[in-house]
Amino acid sequence: PQHLNEQANNITVIFHKKFENEFKYDIDNSEIKPAYNFDNDIRVKWLLSFLKERNNEKTLLICTSRDKVEALKRGLSSNNFKDFTYFHEDCEFIERDKRVHNFSQKEGPVLLLSSEIGSEGRNFQFCKNLIFFDIPFNPGLIEQRIGRLDRIGQKNLINIYIPYLENSPQAVLINWFHEGLNIFNEFKDRKSV
Repeated sequence: PQHLNEQANNITVIFHKKFENEFKYDIDNSEIKPAYNFDNDIRVKWLLSFLKERNNEKTLLICTSRDKVEALKRGLSSNNFKDFTYFHEDCEFIERDKRVHNFSQKEGPVLLLSSEIGSEGRNFQFCKNLIFFDIPFNPGLIEQRIGRLDRIGQKNLINIYIPYLENSPQAVLINWFHEGLNIFNEFKDRKSV
């Protein structure tokens, strides 16, 4: 997993609180639904830098909800990034298929934003980068997300990235999955052919 360095220590308590509230909602939906705004989110800044460094490598980004996908679309667009497509549960089935097909093409977008629905029944073995914009509480969902890329025909090592803040609730959960359950190492150095 990849953490976000607190870029020159400029991240304030507000960002930590924002991420904490978002995390609480993702885990149990019991809190007031957060108003997602990723225009100046440090994770989006990291994502843009990541995509630039990877120079057109196909990347699948999965997050928990349609609302996050929509907010990410706005956040990426407000940062002048347009090389992406998306799908979520409100997209018609045929539209989802068209967008996934377009993403799979060499000249297609480099980034596919997906809600959790993208971790169900889709095959992305042509893609080698997987980003968890958030971390599900259920280890089975983590394996399901990874399984979209870890398919027969995968010729590359799968790279999994999870942008998070140090000393946050997400960091604790990610550490538990990584160190305690060894869930990410299960896929390390493994290729399907």
